[in-house]
Amino acid sequence: MKTIDTDEVWASRILYEKPYTILYDETVGNFLNKILAANPLFRVPENTILFDITGCYQDIPINYSYDFIFRNDNIEDCANTIAIIKKVYAYGAKEIVQIPSKSSVIALIEFPNGIPSLITNKKINDPLYLCAKKLWEDLVKIIP
Repeated sequence: MKTIDTDEVWASRILYEKPYTILYDETVGNFLNKILAANPLFRVPENTILFDITGCYQDIPINYSYDFIFRNDNIEDCANTIAIIKKVYAYGAKEIVQIPSKSSVIALIEFPNGIPSLITNKKINDPLYLCAKKLWEDLVKIIP
């Protein structure tokens, strides 16, 4: 299994230069309650997820889209997808206009063609990466 956490990946600087988003875990509990308190009509639409995420080394605007997903600990476990960042929440459920660089926030992400099985079968503490397929292809070339 190839993992993204290698010296070769970080030495290549590729992850510093290309946009990606790391999906951690589904948002539940206090944060979801804060969103509902601010907007009682809030619902997670079909084919959409509300997840704790971390941005990359660039700001990612609302409506940014990705076309690929893979697992952190096995990048060969991957799939083509369409993922669109629809809303971003931070600072006690305040809606903001982007995923700030290197920040942990909550994002509402739409999958128009259905939520990939990598997400529906995701284990807790098993990060997934959303990115362009080209970034994944470049990573595969440099990971030993």
